[in-house]
Amino acid sequence: MKRCFYSAGMIFLISLTTFSQTPDSLQELEAAITLEITDTIDNDTDTMLIDSSESISVMPQLIDFVKADYPADLVRKGISGSVILDLLVNESGTVDSVTIIKGIHPVLDTNALRAAQKFRFTPAMAGEDSIAVLLQYEYHFTLEDAVDSIPQVSNFTGTLLEKGTRQPLTDATIILTFPDTIQDSSLPLPVDKYLSAIGSFPGQNLEGNHLTAITDSLGRFRFFSLPSCSVKIQVVAMGYSNFETKEWIAPDEQLEVKYYIVKLNYSDYEIVVYGKAEEKEVSRRQLTLREIKKIPGLGGDAIKVVQAMPGVARPSLSSGAVVVRGAPTWDSRFYLDGVTIPLLYHYGGLKSTYNSEALESIDFLPGGFGTRYGGGIAGTIEIKGKKAATDRWHGILDISDIDASFLVEGPLTKKISLLASARRSFIGEIAEFITKTFPDYFPFTMSTFYWDYLLRTDFNFSKNNHLFITLFGNRDSLAMIVPDMNLGSDEISKAQDRFGMNITTNLAMAGWDLKINDNINNSARYSISNLYSGWTPFGFFKSTSKGLAHYIRDQLTVKFNDKLSLITGLDIEIGTWDIDLAIQDGFGKIEKSKDKDWLFGETGAYLNLEWKPSKKLLLIPGIRYDYYSELIHDGSIVPEFWNYSDFDNSRGISGDPSLRLSSRYQINDDHIVKAAVGNYNQSPKPVGQAIHKVWGNPLLATTKAAHFVAGHEWRITDVINSDVQFYFNNQWDIPEFASSQDINLDENKQVLMFDRGRGRMYGVEIMLRHLQTEKFFGWVAYTLSRTQRYDRNARKWLLYDEDETNHLQVLGSWHLRRQWDLGFRLRYVTGKPVTPVIGAEYVEENAYYRPKTGEKNSKRMNPFFQLDIRVDKKIIYKNWIYSFYIDLQNISWLFYKSPEFEFYNYNYTDKIDISMFPMLGTGFKAEF
Repeated sequence: MKRCFYSAGMIFLISLTTFSQTPDSLQELEAAITLEITDTIDNDTDTMLIDSSESISVMPQLIDFVKADYPADLVRKGISGSVILDLLVNESGTVDSVTIIKGIHPVLDTNALRAAQKFRFTPAMAGEDSIAVLLQYEYHFTLEDAVDSIPQVSNFTGTLLEKGTRQPLTDATIILTFPDTIQDSSLPLPVDKYLSAIGSFPGQNLEGNHLTAITDSLGRFRFFSLPSCSVKIQVVAMGYSNFETKEWIAPDEQLEVKYYIVKLNYSDYEIVVYGKAEEKEVSRRQLTLREIKKIPGLGGDAIKVVQAMPGVARPSLSSGAVVVRGAPTWDSRFYLDGVTIPLLYHYGGLKSTYNSEALESIDFLPGGFGTRYGGGIAGTIEIKGKKAATDRWHGILDISDIDASFLVEGPLTKKISLLASARRSFIGEIAEFITKTFPDYFPFTMSTFYWDYLLRTDFNFSKNNHLFITLFGNRDSLAMIVPDMNLGSDEISKAQDRFGMNITTNLAMAGWDLKINDNINNSARYSISNLYSGWTPFGFFKSTSKGLAHYIRDQLTVKFNDKLSLITGLDIEIGTWDIDLAIQDGFGKIEKSKDKDWLFGETGAYLNLEWKPSKKLLLIPGIRYDYYSELIHDGSIVPEFWNYSDFDNSRGISGDPSLRLSSRYQINDDHIVKAAVGNYNQSPKPVGQAIHKVWGNPLLATTKAAHFVAGHEWRITDVINSDVQFYFNNQWDIPEFASSQDINLDENKQVLMFDRGRGRMYGVEIMLRHLQTEKFFGWVAYTLSRTQRYDRNARKWLLYDEDETNHLQVLGSWHLRRQWDLGFRLRYVTGKPVTPVIGAEYVEENAYYRPKTGEKNSKRMNPFFQLDIRVDKKIIYKNWIYSFYIDLQNISWLFYKSPEFEFYNYNYTDKIDISMFPMLGTGFKAEF
């Protein structure tokens, strides 16, 4: 009997999943086989089903795979799928016949059949015999081959820059939107498949129908293998206006673009005022430079913003005074990058001596500050210059109705950069022209000017090693000629008809900041400066001072761990002065003095700890000692917080110790309580006069003070917060002029000053602030205070000249469309104390009326009220920004005239209040 194996008698169902028509491994093929075997015998014998696992001992394996043709036009149309075939494989492993069971497209069906006919397998074995089998084969046509063949070629690159400043935009998002129908016949895939494929390239992502990329630190972006078509480009960057445009992507070309994006708010970087950048001082507030420049009445001067802060008294007309918590200006100290400077403002307070465009930060500490600062008993202001730009060259030209200035900065090499600025006023030329043109209205001629310069070079050796050199100087000159004035002495000055003033300062400084490691930092400063000051008011007196000063500061910071740091430092200031003084007294006698190489100096050493015993509590205890070489007195041996009378504390050298402690406790994310206490000292003021052997008292002690501060910070919302501070300042050993009771008939024993004055200041400061947002910023600052001096003759506390019971400031600024800004500043201040005139007596000998006065500072001037309005407009071009502003000051004069001074007639029977009339300030600035 002959035994036959029919194709229908043995069926193998094999599922082979292949990508790009490539077969899987033979092991996978073998595992995928399922068998159904029918065994028949000739004609009429019985049919027997045989179990596959018993009938086939060796599975067939595909050893020669033939790839079917996949036409490109079908790939572009996206036609894909699986063709199911029945293959009859004979005993030798070749394919005898192929039958299409299920197709997807005639061309693909045919191509799959032709390829399968050329397949070659190893024979299937049943025991020792090779057998023919029927296989079911699934041939897959996929698009993966076409996806893998797409080359990653950059064909669209660009750079995003801030319009006007040309600063690169970092982390901005570029969105490409493609049209619904892309007519690009060169695409190897359907459009959606193609976009999905290139969306997987590094640096670009597909989101719906949008392809996106992010700019790097230089503002650059790059797209790969974009189809040839028109694309819509959108730029999304926080703080910038939306940008949209269209571009054409040409085949086989690279498109390179540069887009300039308009910023919503220009010059928007942080400047610190009212405290240090780190939250360690009790008094701290932050303002952005944009906020400062938009405050009406300040002329865009950043340093003048301290006049808008709580606790700072309103300066009088044409005054650059900085009265902090009721103390005179000379009780506060001013620093530039850690070294002392004598002047913060030009004469009249019109502008600060340091260009605001060159600022990095302003630290304004009104009281309770740490041991870093000495030699002052009121507030401290430290301005810090910014590093010169290293990316490219920048420039600013600023012209206003009172002065003009320029600033340029940029890199000289990769590690060296330069910043230079200069300013010169021309308000004096305008005043001189007006007074000469209208002599009937102005019985005097005025000529005044100021200038300043700045040159800074930065050496960036590494990110941890930075050196800078600064040259800084300024001059103020004023001459007022009154032809009919002839009251002084020609022995003092031949110019009896004029008031003359000249103040000139030049400073050279070197600074070195070194980060030794992650836990140790050192900051060193050295400066040399000269100061010239000359005054000749109508021949009544003449004062000339020339000084040369050296200043050295070094501060070392050591961080032991996250909870404890140590800061120690040394600052030394030493200088020599030549002072020439001549004064005519009330009886016509002229007193003169000349001092040559008079030595002044302060040496201070300090140490403090920054300790965090818990995450919420910060404690900063510190100690400082200041020695004054110009003084001849026995200093304190222990820190004084009041005038100790129980024991003799004055047994030391000519200096005093200070003990200071500040603390902050964070109750929760929204509330912080804080407190500070410390004692302070300074050389007697005014410097040069107070301890002068003729005009003062060489034996005066240091002036001393103690500060007590407590406060609360509340974050009301994300953009609204409040800061409330209570303070009490106690002062003693204040120099005061001798009274009539102190006059000694023996001129050899006469002294004109004593160190027995006492003062006290207390109050509460409130600041409610709306942080800068895209559309608005503003604040309400209110101070309720009392400033007093003790009158030894009356034996009671009297109001001090700078007392202001209520001081309210409300300001706000809106950023409008098309780069317009509109702001206002409203001020209400209690009138200054004045001593009333209650009568007058005629002095026949000198032919004038002598006023009779009442109790000192027992009356007040009328309250001060002023409204200022400012309008700004920017015009933005690719490489330039043009700004215009109008600053209208004191428009409230039209309905209320705030008094600045009181002026009596010749016999004191009548008086008038002198008010500041409205002033219109205008300006123009160009930046590149």
